[in-house]
Amino acid sequence: MPTNVGVVHSIMLVAHVAEYLSFALSVVINGLLIYLIKTKSRKEMGSYKYLMMSFALFGIFYSTIDVLVQPLIHVYASTFSAIMILSTFGFNKNSAAVIISCFNMALTLLAVHFVYRYFAVCWPLRLRYFKGFRTFPCWAFVVMVLGLAWGLTTYFVANESPDKDEFLAEEFLKNYDLRIEEIYYVGSFYFTYDEDGYRRYKLSACLGMLNYTFLMSVSSSIVFYCGVKTYLNMRKEQDNKTKKMRNLQAQLFKVLVLQTVTPVVLMYIPCGFVFAAPLFEMEVGAYANFVPIFLALYPVIDPLYVIYFIRDHRESVKKWFNFFSKIPTSRPTYESRMTLIEKFSLQEASQGAHFSSIKNFIHCEKTLEGNLGESKMRRLPRSAEMAHGAEYVGFCLGVVINSTLIFLIKTKSRKELGVYRYLMMSFAFCGIGYSTVDLITQPLIQTHGTTFTVLTVLSTFDISKRVGALVVALYCAFFEVTLALLGVHFVYRYFAICRPNLLRLFEGFNKAIWVAVVLGFGLDWFLTTYFLVPETEMANRYLANAIMENYGLRMDEIAYIGPLYFITDSSGEKHFNLISCLGMANFLFMVFFSFGTVFFCGISTYRKMQQQLSIVTQRTRILQKQLFLTLIVQTIVPIFFMYIPIFFLFLSPLFELEIGANANFVSISLALYPVLDPLVAIYFISDYREAVKNFFKKCLPKKHSSGLVSTGLVLNAISSTS
Repeated sequence: MPTNVGVVHSIMLVAHVAEYLSFALSVVINGLLIYLIKTKSRKEMGSYKYLMMSFALFGIFYSTIDVLVQPLIHVYASTFSAIMILSTFGFNKNSAAVIISCFNMALTLLAVHFVYRYFAVCWPLRLRYFKGFRTFPCWAFVVMVLGLAWGLTTYFVANESPDKDEFLAEEFLKNYDLRIEEIYYVGSFYFTYDEDGYRRYKLSACLGMLNYTFLMSVSSSIVFYCGVKTYLNMRKEQDNKTKKMRNLQAQLFKVLVLQTVTPVVLMYIPCGFVFAAPLFEMEVGAYANFVPIFLALYPVIDPLYVIYFIRDHRESVKKWFNFFSKIPTSRPTYESRMTLIEKFSLQEASQGAHFSSIKNFIHCEKTLEGNLGESKMRRLPRSAEMAHGAEYVGFCLGVVINSTLIFLIKTKSRKELGVYRYLMMSFAFCGIGYSTVDLITQPLIQTHGTTFTVLTVLSTFDISKRVGALVVALYCAFFEVTLALLGVHFVYRYFAICRPNLLRLFEGFNKAIWVAVVLGFGLDWFLTTYFLVPETEMANRYLANAIMENYGLRMDEIAYIGPLYFITDSSGEKHFNLISCLGMANFLFMVFFSFGTVFFCGISTYRKMQQQLSIVTQRTRILQKQLFLTLIVQTIVPIFFMYIPIFFLFLSPLFELEIGANANFVSISLALYPVLDPLVAIYFISDYREAVKNFFKKCLPKKHSSGLVSTGLVLNAISSTS
């Protein structure tokens, strides 16, 4: 992948700023956390507070290593490299190797923390392995040995070598303006090609990567196993605790879950991507420097969970801010429920005051004189107000931008696009349909106990309960239609690049087959939603209080769908709800099937395109790059705005995370998706981008022409690198 030097330097600057800023914030925030644990922790926390202190000390240790190394990550052909500039702190290559080996010591220390937590909750008797000065050297020895294993692999297997120097010297000079002697780097050179074009794997590099992978797998497996077992054990014993202790345990549960998820997302997954990318010859280049940014953020984000979710710590911080800012600790608010006569005059109330507003209030019933005390005013939570606002904005922008894209595809597309332009148009039409259904449904989302619900308020469009359930099911079906259509896009690109003879499957009446496949996925999701996770009497009893508390709505005023993962029998024992679990299993299968298709076709297409770049014409090569870059970004957008929020929503009830109405962030992200998706195609395909740019040129006054010329030059420079 050709890299823009300006963009590369910007990424490097962001990475280095993130490292310095994270070091400063990590020392401050983790230092604050240590103080709070020392002075504000309850006695009930016992030895657990020392574990949290060790987490804080670990964060300072990790950020110190990160700011010393200031790594640059580069992926090129069949190699990846972690680079350290020697002149930054005056290190030589031997000292740099020692510091880089500390990375695995940090991961091992993280695993030891989870082992301690596991013993403290599940096997208290085994805490003797962490007590006294005799046990400390043993754990320190474990950390040092695993760090040494990483360091020896780095020094003897992944170290610099003449063949790697020769292969990478020009790449480093071109991207970073650095000579080999100015840096220390480690990394793997997986394979080369012989004269016949066959791969020849380098045994030492592959063994080194196996060792890296093994060490990371041991650490991540310990973190995951101990984290899950600790969480389940804490949930099991919660019923035997006092109310005060249960509240404290609930706070610690949330901290535990987030402290397990955070290193997975910010450390293990980015590192796993860097390790795997060269095997597929993904020319990520200097853009891989997003990984150091993630690694730098970890020690800052981790202590914030403890400060925020543990009430005593949070209240202490709030008091400090209130003291320094002189802001009162409370502000006047309306009661969440009040009679009309309390809010309006007697005359207005007796005449039947009635209003409905998406901004402040969700519903206000008419009332007659003599019955003024029965009608209530219900205030929406702020998250729901934001969700409704996003839905209206998403609908308006979605219709305008997708319509613009359809016009551009119809009038500005090259002949080389062929059938693919119809696929892009289908995406745009799907975006309009999705945002329309989203506006009609105006879904509100909440989690409570072992369930999540997607609900719509019947009075919004004055519909019946049955129609409301159908609308919610249709909304969910459009989600799967979008994912299925994304998969079909990747299949088409795979056929066009890797199997041209199969493109006949997208011609003539065969198009109807693909339409049927997409609609079949949507129908499956619709039927599963409507019949396997519907509204039930048991769910109504379970949710009634939570819906009233969060939204001020009775169950007969809403329609909803959602699984109830567990049911409680007469003896108080919890059992899996088979029907709901089957429905959710089907949902997950459909999502993974779509994502698996995207991943396989995307990787195969990318590798084939790399081989064909020297064969096709310059014009075709530029168009193929634009289309593939568009497709890649159109994959990343739904991952962050659809896959991840939905997976979080699916999984949170399994851990009984009481998110409540705050789960409406999912509605917001889903509402924004049909706005962002067409912008990708308009920006990355140069013909469309130029058409939009020329349109705005004509609309602006001529006196701004000089500015437009310079802007045009910038955009042309960008498009030449696309």
